[in-house]
Amino acid sequence: MAHETQLRFIQTVAEHFPTHFQGKCLDVGSADVNGSMSIFFKSSDEYVAADLGPGPNVTRVCRGELLDFPTHYFDVSVSGECFEHNPNFLSRSEEHTSEL
Repeated sequence: MAHETQLRFIQTVAEHFPTHFQGKCLDVGSADVNGSMSIFFKSSDEYVAADLGPGPNVTRVCRGELLDFPTHYFDVSVSGECFEHNPNFLSRSEEHTSEL
């Protein structure tokens, strides 16, 4: 998360919908560059922070489309700085559209 305005937006969402920041969370593109959404998930049961390389606030090094968790494993998935950098961001979502 690189922009202060993004952190303020997530803070506002967390204040209005606190139950959406609990349970199991997946944060794709999680590396802490000038801030991280992780501060809003302190009460979550599990917080998986995935990014392309190791760094602050990264617990899983992996391309987002290659993350392998069971369907419906996470209660919430977030991404602040990922999709615009990933040329394959639609590849998995198109496969699973029928599951929605």
